[in-house]
Order: sequence, then structure tokens, then C-alpha cells
Amino acid sequence: MEFWAIARLSQDDKGKVLAIVAIVGKKEIVITSEILTIKLQLRDTGDDDKFLKLVMDVEFIEQGYYGSTKYATYEKKHCSAGLKYLFHAIMHCLSDKVASSSERFCPKTGLPFIIPDVSKEIKPQMDMIFTSLDDCYSMYVTYAKACGFLVRNETAKINAKGEKHIKYYMCMRARVYKDKKVDTLDPNQKERLVRSNFSKRTDCGALLCVIFEVGSWKVYKFVEEHNHDLVERPDKHFLPTERHLTQLPKHVIHNMSKLNLGPVKAFNVMKTCFGGFEDVSASKVEFKNYKRQINLFIGEYDAEMVVRHLDEKKTAQPNFSYDYFTDEDNRLKGLFWCDDQAKRNYHVFGDVISFDATYAMVFVPFTGIDNDHCNVTFGVALLASEIADTYIWLLRVFLKVVGSQPKVVVTDQDPAMKKAISALFVDTRHRLCMWESWIPAYYRMEELSGLMRTISRTESENHFFGQVCNSKATLVEFMTHYETAIEA
Repeated sequence: MEFWAIARLSQDDKGKVLAIVAIVGKKEIVITSEILTIKLQLRDTGDDDKFLKLVMDVEFIEQGYYGSTKYATYEKKHCSAGLKYLFHAIMHCLSDKVASSSERFCPKTGLPFIIPDVSKEIKPQMDMIFTSLDDCYSMYVTYAKACGFLVRNETAKINAKGEKHIKYYMCMRARVYKDKKVDTLDPNQKERLVRSNFSKRTDCGALLCVIFEVGSWKVYKFVEEHNHDLVERPDKHFLPTERHLTQLPKHVIHNMSKLNLGPVKAFNVMKTCFGGFEDVSASKVEFKNYKRQINLFIGEYDAEMVVRHLDEKKTAQPNFSYDYFTDEDNRLKGLFWCDDQAKRNYHVFGDVISFDATYAMVFVPFTGIDNDHCNVTFGVALLASEIADTYIWLLRVFLKVVGSQPKVVVTDQDPAMKKAISALFVDTRHRLCMWESWIPAYYRMEELSGLMRTISRTESENHFFGQVCNSKATLVEFMTHYETAIEA
């Protein structure tokens, strides 16, 4: 005991530890790694009677040592586990392959504690004073960003007056999740909680604790040691605190959405334009979350927002027309709109029209052909169903808006369309798509029928709008996509 009380390390000019030295009485005692190896004969092999590494690790921990056991020997011969622990501890001090004796190791991970290397200006100090908890939290978050870890806003202790007295801020990896035991054979077991992701908590002890004294908050405990790796500088932009959407990416997401480009494509465009992930200030997750938040905000007011938008267009454009109807539960069942340009197109080119409904979304465009054999739109509608009553409502609104019946209507063999056309377009000749009738002579006596004998024009228009929209889009998104396509 006297030796260890006065022992010191003998080092060379470069700081390498050569031996443990102490003078006991008048005799100098020197312990080197070679002496331990030879005198104690702990490295001889050939004996099957050995310690298991797990057993040795437990023995070391019970003795109060938490260092690496990589360089320990495990033969039982010649010594006890306690003596081997002493040998290993001394070898750890003398070895140039491991950390110095001043380095501490975490008993839970077996890794050395990590102390962040940051400037003193941003590091918390004992007895620091803060006027509010917000200032304290902001300071610790700034320190955490520089170090490379996240801060958890932990609980506070309340005094007898019901006021906050002590406040804790801890590393995000503090504490550990407790596994909930579930008896899978028990039929009465109602809940079975299964984590979908691996827990990254390591029971880290790094923390900042402040206490309320004389009208201010004072730091009275600060632990800066972490038992896990910290995020390096090149990867700090992946920290959640560094990932946030500014106004620019929000604007990009909104404008890309008009072209039916999702948030992931918007992120890839920004990443390419800015030169890398770190310059976007957010990841794909934030882009997708922002788009989801917009859809959640729209929610059940989707149809109401579209109708309000059309009403605002009616106010700004007096010749703009729209109409809609709802069911007994006030749910939107049909919506039709037609702007001034569509009305002019109909009065000039509306002798022969065609309309057809898409399959994924009941989108019904009224289509014709101009003098250049190009498609023109006379109006569009969104329907909740393809029944006769719905089409009757649609054609009634269409006639009210455009003011006259077409000479020829070309559709497919939909019986609901046929019933609605015969009821509303009494002066119009209804012709089926030539590909479905297979009788070209069917159109021989129709004026201008050479321009449109099939519904391929309408199907082409459906395909065009389908490129800038999808069946999963909200009504607000569809309206935005449609108007973008028309302006193009």
C-alpha cells in the first residue's frame, strides 16, 4: 500500500510512460510491463483451464475498473482473478497502445468518455447566471450544436410554493428505454408494443442543471462527459436542430407542386442547384413533412376552399361561370366551371363537341377542335359519380353557361351519358365513337364530322391533364395543376 501511495510515472522526453516508480524505505521499486510479464508468468499458454472473457470483464467492473480488456490475459494458472485485474490495470497504465491512466471509461458501453473540444466562450461554467430559462436553454443548445449532440428539455423540480426550483437539460441519449415484457401466449394480452426503430439511447450522463436563486437561474451542476460518439463537423447539418425549412424551400415545394412534382423531386432539384445536401438546410423528410402538413391543413375543407377560389375568380372575372351541387350531407357531388376564353371557343368552334370521363378521377372536359385542328376546351367538370342524374345536372349547367346546344356530340357507349344527352340536348345529334360503333358511314351525313369521329380528342386532353395531376391529389392541388396546365 505504501508503494501505491507514493508511486509516480516515469516518462521519456516524448511523454511515453516507461515504468511505475516509488521509493519504499531506501529502496527504489520499479515496475515495468516486462517485469510483470516475466515475474508473474501470466502469459504462458497451453492450459485449458482459462477464464472466459465475460467473467473477467465482470471481475474488472466489480473491482472498480472500466477500461478495455483487450490486452488482458485470461489464464487461471499462477494467479487469481483479482491479481489478474491488478496486472491488467498496471499494464493499462504502461502500455503505449491504449489511453493514459487519466482517461475514464463508461461502464455501460466500454468506450472512453468523450469531452467535447469547444471554446470556453460557449461552454457552460459553474455559477453562471441567467435571467430566464429560455436564455439558459438557448445557451446550452448553442453549446450542443458546437459539440455535436442534441439537447432534451428535461423535467423540473417544484418547491413547496409550487414554483420551478431546479431545471435539467440533458443529452438526447440520456436514460434508456425499458422493455415491456409481453406474454405472447396470453389470450388476454390486449396490447403488444413493438418498437419500429432501434433505440439510440446510451444512458449518457451529460447534463446541465440550474437552480433558481434570488430571482435568477444559476448553474450548479454541469457534466460535459458523453459515453457515445458525437456528430462530427461534416455531418452536423444532419442534426434535427440544423434541419429546418426556410421560406425559399417552402416556395420551391409549392411551385413544384403546381407541376405535379412531389417534395422529393423538389428536394433533388434544390440539392442540385445549391451544390449539396448541406446547403439545402433540410432533408427529404422535412420536405415531405411540410407537404403533408399542407394537406392536413386543407383536410376536410378541401371542397370549400376550391369553391371559394372559384367564387373569387367570378368576382375578378365577371364572365367566369361556375356551379356545383351537394348531397343531403353537404358533400360536394358535382363541380363545373368555364372561363371567358372557353365560352368564346364554344361560340366559334362548338358545332361538334366531345366529352368523356376519366377512370381514376371523374374529370369531364368538354372538348372541340379549332381551325388549326388543335384541341380547345369549352368547360370542365369534376363529378363524384357517373350516374344519369349527375350527367343531367352537368349538361343543364353547361347549356346555361354557353347558351346553345351543339349540333353533334360524340361520346362512348356510356348509358348514363346517353340518357342525359337525350333529355337535355334535344336538338343535338348524338353519335358514338367510331372505334366503338365500327361504322364509318355512321358519320357520313354529319356536317364537320370529319374533324371529330372519335373521343380520342377528349382522351388526349385527359392524358394531358393527367400529366400534371394524379388521382391522389386533393381538390385544391387538382385546381392548381389544372390552372397551371391551361396557362402553359
